[in-house]
Amino acid sequence: MELKEFVKEALIQISEGVRDAQEPIREKGGYLNPAIRIGKSTEISHISSLSDGQNIYTVDFNIAISVTENSGTKADGKLTVASILNLGGSTTSSESNSTLSKIAFKVPLALPVDPVTSSNLKAQDEKDKQAHQQMMKEMQRGY
Repeated sequence: MELKEFVKEALIQISEGVRDAQEPIREKGGYLNPAIRIGKSTEISHISSLSDGQNIYTVDFNIAISVTENSGTKADGKLTVASILNLGGSTTSSESNSTLSKIAFKVPLALPVDPVTSSNLKAQDEKDKQAHQQMMKEMQRGY
């Protein structure tokens, strides 16, 4: 599998898995990835939050990749995720030179938030905004 396809599929499946699990978890009384604002705690599991309370996590990749050059073919520069197990019945007689390398990188990912807690957060934001506006009006009347 090409590296770009592996990364793409991993991120999509993580996001879809979170989204698909939210309702069953909510039905059991919990919330998966609730919409919250980041506090000052150092014990948080995510790196930041978007303004709508969507949490941003880092997905760490530590991947073994291989580059294989076969004799008689042109190099196309594709990196593939190294496979430990290769099943198949075909064999080839061409010479190949394979290089195995490891790469590590992080990708920030804002996961889908629970829709119930997202609605609650938006409602709380609106109440806070109205309370702030009311307080400002009262302060202006006092001067």
